[in-house]
Amino acid sequence: MEGNVINAWPLTSTPAKILPGGYIIGQAGELGAGGGLACPLVQLDWNGKKMWEWKGRPRSPGAEELSGCHHDFQREGSPCGYYAPGLEPMATGGKTLILSNYLPPVEQTKHISKHLLLDDVLYEVDWEGNLIWQWYAWEHFDQMGFCPAGRQAVYETFAGFDPNGGSDYHHFNAASYLGPNKWYDAGDLRFHPDNVIFDARSSNILGIIARHDHPEGLWASGDIVWRVGPNYTYGNPEHKLGQIIGQHHVHMIPQGLPGAGNILLYDNGGNAGYGPLAPGLSPVANNRLREYSRILEFDPVTLDVVWEYANPQARYDEQGNCIEASFFSPFISGAQRLANGNTLICQGSNGRIFEVTADKEIVWEYVTPHLGPVDPEAGRFGSTNVYRAYRIPRSWIPE
Repeated sequence: MEGNVINAWPLTSTPAKILPGGYIIGQAGELGAGGGLACPLVQLDWNGKKMWEWKGRPRSPGAEELSGCHHDFQREGSPCGYYAPGLEPMATGGKTLILSNYLPPVEQTKHISKHLLLDDVLYEVDWEGNLIWQWYAWEHFDQMGFCPAGRQAVYETFAGFDPNGGSDYHHFNAASYLGPNKWYDAGDLRFHPDNVIFDARSSNILGIIARHDHPEGLWASGDIVWRVGPNYTYGNPEHKLGQIIGQHHVHMIPQGLPGAGNILLYDNGGNAGYGPLAPGLSPVANNRLREYSRILEFDPVTLDVVWEYANPQARYDEQGNCIEASFFSPFISGAQRLANGNTLICQGSNGRIFEVTADKEIVWEYVTPHLGPVDPEAGRFGSTNVYRAYRIPRSWIPE
């Protein structure tokens, strides 16, 4: 809590999570690679010894190259990867939910895009690495809620940096279980604890995936049974939330924490979305823009905003000294609800981690001094980016 480094491991940055006993689980690959396709997921002990590994699944049908973990994963026991009373992740054994990539054959996705797609896929594996469950985003494109103009923009636009790597049209960055919650206890089957909540950064979509068939046939396992976005304009239920853009780390606040059952996310701002810049114009990618971030907590049933943190402009005192920096990270980032009711915020692109009260008072802050890899030939000049941060109990760390 004083900013001193206690331990370090050679893992990539998207993300890494401590398990009880001082184990750490994260991606093993080239440092600074940003969660590439081939990064296996590994678990190390406190001293860095590897004790578990998942190397991935074929990145396309019949391919030898594997697609590993990207952006998120969860170990059984903890729905969203951070501390909640009675919901500890399993240090050994148990299932692991993994967000990965997949390149479906073009003939299967030609109704979605004229480009090869870099699709998002969810895998669930057991401790031995056996596949238990899988879910492909492209198979549920019609459930994503795109309007005709949005569909046209997805079809025409190539999203991503590698022209040979497929169009990263959704760019999922978060996936977690809902876990035990009051909505399911009250009879709302959309919020079954086994269901998975995800967010798609580039399409401004939040969604919940069913893991079980509805007893009366209203949906099948794999269907999207709850969705927010991509259309936040007037006349849509999402309008009361305001425009969500490029979001990260969506999850349901776990049972036992203040705000349990509400949805919490880092609404980045920046550019994202598909559709026209204004009515009557041609559909394009990145048709929404906001130059500040906000933390958004809302009721998943009514979509009423419960709590919000935003600070679009820096504040200064009479002598011109900065009292509080502006709050904006157009990429990466996250938020965690703490047991004391405060919220830990990771302002990723600035390497800033801070804790705010419900009244939005900053009570703790840390700005990382550590630079990422420097390789001018590869276009890397060092950065202080922090993909995501977690407050962990002292009891999880070995003496």
